[in-house]
Amino acid sequence: MFQNSRKAKLLHAVSEVDDNGFYQLDTDTPTAFTAGYSQPRCYITSALRSQLNQDEYTIVQLHEIEHARRHDPLQKWAFLLLTSFFPRSVSNRLNQLLLLAMEQNADSAVSRVVKDKSKIAETLLKVRRLTAKSFGNSLDSNAFCHFGNDNLNQRIRYLLSDQQENDFPMFMVGLTAISMLAVCALSTDLFHHLIEYSLSH
Repeated sequence: MFQNSRKAKLLHAVSEVDDNGFYQLDTDTPTAFTAGYSQPRCYITSALRSQLNQDEYTIVQLHEIEHARRHDPLQKWAFLLLTSFFPRSVSNRLNQLLLLAMEQNADSAVSRVVKDKSKIAETLLKVRRLTAKSFGNSLDSNAFCHFGNDNLNQRIRYLLSDQQENDFPMFMVGLTAISMLAVCALSTDLFHHLIEYSLSH
């Protein structure tokens, strides 16, 4: 977490804020993302901004602003911590579902402002195409929310569907994870005494 916080501070230091409150990074890598735990900020690179028209830029802005409003980077980190106690396959699946739900929530927030959902889908595809080859692993995916980089097919189908339902029961999974952690913590002493009792004979 501290390493990711340092990365976010470095990004803030080398970026310039525009008239819309978006932080612009002067780099050849086209990408847009939200970073930061306590004060999440929205970033876009000059390489991506130069290839978007005003409508597309507005869509990217609205999407990332929703991530910042919901403090999604912090939620991702906290959920990753909770699921680290599960088997790796279960943990990875839960984190992928959470990531999908976060992106769907941000896309839905955009669709409440931009009524043409096909335009949002086109922007997702365009940004994905631009970032697919150039964007590497320089930023930890658990600390940043990237526009157009995750679960694109499911996001577009969800966005264009008439009945939008949350694919991920965030409250129930969070409650289950916390309950399991509490049970594990409380049962540690019990198991310790059972082992101690069995070895004493």
